[in-house]
Amino acid sequence: GLHALTIGAITTMVMGVSIRGGKGHSGRELTTDTKTNLTFILITSTAVTRVISSLLPFDWLLQLSAILWFCHSWLSSSSLFLF
Repeated sequence: GLHALTIGAITTMVMGVSIRGGKGHSGRELTTDTKTNLTFILITSTAVTRVISSLLPFDWLLQLSAILWFCHSWLSSSSLFLF
């Protein structure tokens, strides 16, 4: 339970501070785009799915959580460094 909750909390804070710092220090406007918003939605969805998977006996929820985490990782790396 605690591990699953900290996935969402710590990742959200690290991403938020990194994005804010990167935009602020590069002189860009402090707004978010669709990709950034989707990244935060995926982080939250991953954490919620992970918590639910520890409470319910469905193996596919844990797999869904892993897929969401992968999608978040891919989207955040591609949107922050390639575009």
